[in-house]
Amino acid sequence: MTIAGGDRAVDGAQPFGGGTATARLVPRPTAKPTTLRPDSAVHRLNAITAGAILAFLLLTPIPLGSNRPAFWMVWSAVVGCMAFAYGVVLFWLRAQPRFRLGEFAPEIVALLTLCAFIVVQILPLAGWFPDLVQGNNAAGASPRTLSLDPGSSRLVLIQFFTFGLLLFLAIQIAANRRRARRMLTGILVIIAAFAVVGLLSLTQWGDTLLGFEKQIYQGYATGTFINRNSFATFLAVGLTLGAALLVATVAERKGGTIGQLLGRFGLVIGCIIVIAAALLATGSRMGTVAGLAGATTAVVLGVLMFRGIGKAGVISVIVALAIGAVALVGVFGATLVERLVLTPGVDQLRVEAHRIIWSAILERPWFGYGAGSFPTAFQMFQAPPLSPEFVWNNSHSTYLALWFELGLIAGSIPLVIIALLGFRAVRAARDPSSTTTSIAAIGTIVVFAVHSLLDFSAEIEANAFLFTVILALGAAGGVVRRPMHGSS
Repeated sequence: MTIAGGDRAVDGAQPFGGGTATARLVPRPTAKPTTLRPDSAVHRLNAITAGAILAFLLLTPIPLGSNRPAFWMVWSAVVGCMAFAYGVVLFWLRAQPRFRLGEFAPEIVALLTLCAFIVVQILPLAGWFPDLVQGNNAAGASPRTLSLDPGSSRLVLIQFFTFGLLLFLAIQIAANRRRARRMLTGILVIIAAFAVVGLLSLTQWGDTLLGFEKQIYQGYATGTFINRNSFATFLAVGLTLGAALLVATVAERKGGTIGQLLGRFGLVIGCIIVIAAALLATGSRMGTVAGLAGATTAVVLGVLMFRGIGKAGVISVIVALAIGAVALVGVFGATLVERLVLTPGVDQLRVEAHRIIWSAILERPWFGYGAGSFPTAFQMFQAPPLSPEFVWNNSHSTYLALWFELGLIAGSIPLVIIALLGFRAVRAARDPSSTTTSIAAIGTIVVFAVHSLLDFSAEIEANAFLFTVILALGAAGGVVRRPMHGSS
């Protein structure tokens, strides 16, 4: 306490001598509290991380969709370094993450449970379950583990941890819903760029793959992916994002200037056109069906959720999509129509393979044959009419692959995690700041759910990374955020 006016006084006392001088009490300066660094620092950190994730999504499809174990390890190291750097900077700033782990407790518990189960598969515990490993020697795998291919199981374990870290990072940057919306647009542009590369490779660069002559899928667009179906899923996601952003652009047409509206509309329509053209050029039947299912889901949900779209907006969206679809089918749909005519229905060999896979699942329903073990384990069950000269590296159904490798319970955990994140996206759709990202995430779930019935595109790592980020963008809006989260 300091004294003004030259007299001394104490709290609540009158000045001495009854004079007119009074004492003005000035509070003693307090020490500056040790608070967190300015929120703008975390905002900048998340903005930089968002750019890093977009760059990551741009790079991962280039080396054959990252469908090789070497690339799995490279990208796992990259994501691990990103997460480590993010944590170090937060610690240095003495700041909290925008979303704490507890806010996604169900998903984290499910993921850790799945990883723990894979660890059980690769530990030398087979002696405890002798009946489960009778066929291990015939498969050429170690008889000491429940997994018939423990090396591949370790790789899958690393993959799941990588997906978890990427999901955590993407959720942090999506706390700012404007940034999440911009991320969605950035992803659409990236997919459109790969669509352009795919069309140019097919029509102008001699039908090549990364500059080299194709060994398979000649005459079909594959982009930089290992096969046309995986590329089709990648493009189907882009078509779904484009549909969601198109509806949002029409609904928000009263905001901004005419030039801004035309710019946004032109960008989205342009991306949709090249993506749809490349999707048709893949000749992928299920990929096209999945893309139409996802885009339709996004349009329907957008019309229902955006209050300002109006009848004129709905008609504009439908007319634009219809005209574009007719034109694209006429120009680029010949390969797809050819496959529909010449090879109607599903390949009978694939149907037979699925029957054999399901029978194998029922023989070992609880522990599975080991994460990542399908190419090794399925050889024990392969029988006519499946030719022994042909090795089935994939089950052509992600659902069957999960249950074959992990068992019915553990193999369903990834589906549960996706359902939980999807539920958060549905809940977030009511928030105007989250509607676009929410319907895009829901539509993307539909794409993967449909195509995974008869293909393994979700198992291609570039597609899995893309799916993970979009799920995070949609699910982040479904968490009740604290006030500090709003601007970063």
